[in-house]
This record gives sequence, C-alpha cells and structure tokens, in this order.
Amino acid sequence: AMHGAVILTGYGLAQAAEFLLRLSRRRAEYQWLNPGRLAFTTKTRRAFKGKQSMSMVVFVAACLAASPIGMYADVLQFDLAAPEDNETAALLMAPPKARPTVVDMMQVRGEFWFLVDGRRRVMRGVGYNYPTLDLATTARRARLQHDFEQIRSAGFNSILGWSEAEFDEELLSVASANGLGVVVPFHLDPSLDYADVAVRKRLLERITAWVGRLKGSPGLWMWGLGNEVVHSMGDPTRPQAAAFASFLMDAVEHVRKLDPNHPIVYRDAEDTYLQPVAEALRRRSLGPWFVYGMNFFSHRIGDALERGPTSRVNLPLLISEFGPAGVTPSGRPEAYAKQWRAIREHRSKVLGGFVYVWCQKGPEPLDKLFGLTDPQGAPADGTLARLAATFAEEIALGSPAP
Repeated sequence: AMHGAVILTGYGLAQAAEFLLRLSRRRAEYQWLNPGRLAFTTKTRRAFKGKQSMSMVVFVAACLAASPIGMYADVLQFDLAAPEDNETAALLMAPPKARPTVVDMMQVRGEFWFLVDGRRRVMRGVGYNYPTLDLATTARRARLQHDFEQIRSAGFNSILGWSEAEFDEELLSVASANGLGVVVPFHLDPSLDYADVAVRKRLLERITAWVGRLKGSPGLWMWGLGNEVVHSMGDPTRPQAAAFASFLMDAVEHVRKLDPNHPIVYRDAEDTYLQPVAEALRRRSLGPWFVYGMNFFSHRIGDALERGPTSRVNLPLLISEFGPAGVTPSGRPEAYAKQWRAIREHRSKVLGGFVYVWCQKGPEPLDKLFGLTDPQGAPADGTLARLAATFAEEIALGSPAP
C-alpha cells in the first residue's frame, strides 16, 4: 500500500511539474518539491508515462500535502534521490517573499545531505570580510548589495564570517535578497576558563540572545559557534581544551533546542585539533546537525580527508576556509580551483567549502594576500573568474553525487 501511494503521488506531482513548466516555457533542468522533502527530477519524470488530467494532479497534490508520505518517502528505497544543488532550479523556484529557511541534515546510505527548504545543496561559499560597520546606513547597504551581487554572479551560494557585529540582521537581509545563505559567527574567546560554571552560564545567556535575535532571518543557513579555539589554546591535550570541548557540546545542544531548524558548525585549523572535540562527541548523542569545519591553507586537503583523524569519525564536515599558501601570483587561480576539486572529490562527507577570502581589505593581515577583490570591489586577479568557471562547469554537469 505504501509503495503504491508513493508511486501515485510521484506520478501526480511529476505531471504537475511538467504542466507548470510548459506554461512558463522554461526548458531548464529542474527539481519539483513536494510539501515534504522529496525532490522530483527530470529522471523521475521520465519514469512515469502516459497522461494525467489536471483534476487528478490537483487531487493527488492535495492528498500529499495532508499526508506524511512526502515527509518519509526520502528514506524509502526508490530511485528518487535528490541530485546535488541544482542551481538553475533554485533560481527558477526562488520563494516569492523572504521567509526563514528550514535547513535539515541527514545521512542517507552513507552520505551526508545538506538540505535547504527541502533541496539538497552544496555550500559553494566565500568568507566575507569587508568592514562595513563604519559606513553610513545607506552606504553600508549599497556596499553589501554590490558585493553580494558579485558573489552570487560568480556562482557562490553562501558566505560566512568572523564578526558577530558585522553579521547582523541587515547583512542577512541583503544576503537573502541576493540568494545567499549565511553561516553566522559567534566568537568564543580561547582565553576564557571554560571549566568555570559562571563563565559557561554567561556565555549561554549571550548565545540565547544571539539565537533569538537572528533565528528568523531569511538568509540564515547555519550557526557558527567558535573558530580555531583549540588551535589558539595550543596543545589539544591540555585540560583547557577538554573543558572547552565539553562546553561546546553544551552550547551546541542549547542552540539546537532554541532553533531546531538550522545546523551548527564549529571551525578549527585543519584536522590537527579534532581530538578534544571528538572525545566530547563520544560522550554525547548528537545528530548529524553538528558539523566540524576545518580551515586549510596547505595542499593537504585530500590527504587529510582520506587519511587524517576526520576520516575515522562519522561526522559531516565543512572546509570552512581554504586558500593556497606559497603559490606564485600567476599560479593562484589554478591553485584555488585545485583545492575546490579536492573538496568535491569527498562530497559524500564534505558539505562544501568557503574560499578565503573575499576582499583584500579586511581585519587580518593575510587578507591582503588572499583577497579575491580589491578594496573597491574589483577582481584582484584572475582567481575570481577561474572559480566562477569551475563552479559553472560543475553545475552544468549536474553536480552529480557519487
């Protein structure tokens, strides 16, 4: 009975998708989403033959909306797996108005899926570092609009940052209007005593206010709790690192209770500082909505993912910063593209990556070396164009899952 219901539902919705696409004269590849989380693609559509009256389409779609079938069909053993990140479909089916996103994480047949409003996505991101808070309100919005238009047109679909103050409601609003998802940062000071109950309580109160203020923002994709905290502490075997990791698990669970609609990422330097976090994770029962991010400025991304400590944990990963250190200016564009290819070769476990960094004008001295654009927002060299071409090629090939 369940098999028959799923097939009937798929048939109706696939025909409805075809009908609407004919009306709009759109010939692009698409995904059609039911009220649950199942993505119907052209491959699915071809599996169903024949004609269907519009009344039946409406009837079946209405039945699905009122039933749990759509919610659970994605775990059944049908050839209906959502392809990764159909950017054309995302643009064609953009929501008519800004609304909070619902981001799910799940593990399907050994792969980690990152789902934004039901659609599987790849995080093609860039770290946004241009300091805008000193600008007047109108000038700040204009600068954000200029940069985010350029970021989106280059094929990126997400941004992350490091400053809580910069990543406010205004930035999230402009990002969402330009089709960008945002990883919002929360600073966790490595000099704090995370074994101190009063410190932990104070931080959780601040986190509560932060989540409450931003969780309804339409551009929000993920919460970013801390960056390179264990790295800044030095030795990952120190008691301070263990105390921090214990607090991090408390904070992750706290954020999840406050907002069950967005995952949480913690970021650190490469894979060297995983140990205290991995040990704390073994004592907790967290779902796949906790993501471990790694920042790489070396050429060992592939090696680390295949043979490093993260290869031995069942955990969704994110390359939260990447940039090629030690290359000549002429070799920079291809070096970035090579790093991105290394990330995508491990797509079953790695949700995507974020280029370091958008602008040569930023708070870090390294920004002058790694920035994709100059302080006026113009491309610094050919790297931005090379990444845009790499993304376009990947999207044109359908960004297939392995």
